[in-house]
Amino acid sequence: MAHDHDHDHDNCQHHDHSHGHGHDHAPTAHLSLANRFVELANTIMQEGVEPEAVGIAMTHAAANFTAFAAAIAEGSPEELDNVADEYRRLVHAYFERRRGA
Repeated sequence: MAHDHDHDHDNCQHHDHSHGHGHDHAPTAHLSLANRFVELANTIMQEGVEPEAVGIAMTHAAANFTAFAAAIAEGSPEELDNVADEYRRLVHAYFERRRGA
């Protein structure tokens, strides 16, 4: 059976969460929403889906929705690059945190 993954983001370092589209969202609001997605991922894993498959699906879903949100906010390709850079930074930080646990 898959193990639930800790999704407490309180101890993570966060940088500016501005996405350059004229309004900022509080990091805590982002983290609260992120926790809901992690809870869903844990539920899906408990149904027998492998963690790697869940992670790949979440990556695709995040890319799809981020592109949608950027398009309706009249974002730019440069803003999408910023999102990709933030993803890369976060995935490495979470990996190091997990590896050290």
